[in-house]
Amino acid sequence: SIPELDANQMVALARRGVDPEDVGAIHKLGFGPYSIDDLVKLRENNAHADLFRGFKEAGLTAVDAEEAAQAARHGLNGHHVAEARKYGPNLTLPQMIRLKQAGVI
Repeated sequence: SIPELDANQMVALARRGVDPEDVGAIHKLGFGPYSIDDLVKLRENNAHADLFRGFKEAGLTAVDAEEAAQAARHGLNGHHVAEARKYGPNLTLPQMIRLKQAGVI
């Protein structure tokens, strides 16, 4: 869940477009908890629950906010993560991003 927030922080998150349902879905998948700054970073880079679902399905269990934001910035989504796993079950997230950048997935 989202860390203990005061009213000002809740307003700031809402103004930045952070969706509490999306955050809850990410946490239910086993990722996080993320700091408020991390949640904003995820939102700003469109790193939503579907991306984290792809991470989990691909066996990635520990993804920090910067890695997830970077993956989303490069257009990686849950489908791409699954496609990348076909090239090797032990690929790291940076390797998956490289495959996406090269047009392999």
